Amino acid sequence: MRRSQLPDEDYGYEEASENPMFTRLRKAIEESYDHLRPFRENRETFIKEYVGGHYGRAHHSRPNNLIYNFIRIMKRHLAPNNPMAKVDTFIRSQKPAASSFEQALNYQIKDMYLKDPIQLTIVDALCAMGIVKVGLNYSDSVEIGGIHHDVSEPFAESVEFEDFVWDTNAKTVEQCKFMGNRYPMTIEDIEDCGLFDDDDIDKIRQYKVTKGDNNGETQTNFLTTQNTGDLSIFKDTVLLWDVWLPRENVVITYVDGCDFILREVEWHGVETGPYHLLGFDKVPGNIMPVPPVAQLYDLHMIVNTLTVKSANQAKRQKTVTAVGSGSDDDAKRLVEASDGHAIKMQHVDNISEINMGGVAPGNMQVIGIFSDLFSKNAGNLDTLAGLDTGAETLGQEQMLAAKSSEQVRDMADEVVRFVGSIIKAIGFYLWDDPLVDIPIRKTVEGIPGLEISSRFDHLTKVGGFEDYGLDVNPYSLQSRTPAEETNTVVRLISEVYLPLAEMAMQQGVQIDVAKLWSNLGDDLNLPSLSEVIIADVPLTEKEMPNKDRPKQAAHTKREHVRHNATPRKSNETFTELANAMPEKANA
Repeated sequence: MRRSQLPDEDYGYEEASENPMFTRLRKAIEESYDHLRPFRENRETFIKEYVGGHYGRAHHSRPNNLIYNFIRIMKRHLAPNNPMAKVDTFIRSQKPAASSFEQALNYQIKDMYLKDPIQLTIVDALCAMGIVKVGLNYSDSVEIGGIHHDVSEPFAESVEFEDFVWDTNAKTVEQCKFMGNRYPMTIEDIEDCGLFDDDDIDKIRQYKVTKGDNNGETQTNFLTTQNTGDLSIFKDTVLLWDVWLPRENVVITYVDGCDFILREVEWHGVETGPYHLLGFDKVPGNIMPVPPVAQLYDLHMIVNTLTVKSANQAKRQKTVTAVGSGSDDDAKRLVEASDGHAIKMQHVDNISEINMGGVAPGNMQVIGIFSDLFSKNAGNLDTLAGLDTGAETLGQEQMLAAKSSEQVRDMADEVVRFVGSIIKAIGFYLWDDPLVDIPIRKTVEGIPGLEISSRFDHLTKVGGFEDYGLDVNPYSLQSRTPAEETNTVVRLISEVYLPLAEMAMQQGVQIDVAKLWSNLGDDLNLPSLSEVIIADVPLTEKEMPNKDRPKQAAHTKREHVRHNATPRKSNETFTELANAMPEKANA
């Protein structure tokens, strides 16, 4: 086992239990973890609201769950798909190698299904802060944090914020002296993975987890496990901490509650470390970001409190008939009479209908006002969801959606930066792996459309990793339906290719019309299109139709008319409903 590289060089690994620097580090980690308690508690509250009142052990009424809608829509807008990498280089001779590297990297990303940890992290970032841990396994297949990782393959997994710690005394990420996360690992897997000494494995058995508590704190899995604090554990398990020390460039591993370092290795990866962080709004002088849900929580609670109140008022509403003394016979005849029948009454003046309870019209107006405020503060959520645009045409609808997207563009840019850092880390391991072997396809220069099968391996690499720029293609994170993709292709053909068609044909670039029809039929779900339009033997130049047909006039006149349309407000529905209700004295 290598010698410890903690700042105190007088203490090696064998003396780690007496290492005062490790003792100070553990104390700093515990204090920082305690500083993060309010953020963990707020996150727990927000997630409870997100899942609603009918998930697991949750018991609270949220008939109008605005936070659930917000998170669903943001996930859809920020990262609905598996990301795709783009690799480039300024060295012209290495352009083909960059293309091969890009294909291999995208193959690896697809194989890892990176979309899943990214979407989990986005939910965490909306409620607190998102963390993805990227690393490389150096052992056989092993389970870490409940997830199995293959040998010598990079992994990217979402780290729950409740399991994360970083230096809360720092004001920026760059000033952090440590950051890490904890995770459960069975003693059986610790023995099998080959990363730890046998003597140390015997020492840590006394630290096995026997209860499901968390130092008095609840965890988000309480919604499923009931958080009884006395959970049965199938196999002997311990809680491990991985802590990255940026200045020392080492990662240490120790058991929660243990007073010695279990393992220490030099960090091998991108310079930003194993942890990739996602936070949407930074706070000057503070390391923790502001989660968007924190700004929407109060409005969500007001709307649901008034909605539940209005529902209870509606349940209490009833209509009764009051009958004065001495009119018993009239009351009996009135009760027994069918709707629309005429009956004889002796004392009509002693009978009256009384309405009791009912929804206060003012409550409905307030619900509409606060719902509209929530939508606006969330980035015009109704328009983002396509629920309430107020547009009369498709063009107006697209313009409104684009304007609404501007309000969440900062969030999207932050996600692109975040995903780009993950892709760079994965690409580092892919490039660094001497045994990498991934199938790719290469084009044959001078023969358009011809591709041959090839491999990305150590022979394909040219230059060094630093010669290439790795980033995420931001458009790969956007969601498009097949119909939207088809419209984009048709628009590009009409607006870009056709004006340059003559020049394109001179360079050997042409449209495969048969393939275009086939794709249109598939994307638009029109199988009959292949029956209507068939591909046959191409016509010769002599067989081509007469080209002397009327052409479009050289000069045309177009008139653009702009109409201003006032969008319909989402709270107008509540106002109209409230106006239709009878006046009520008390809310």
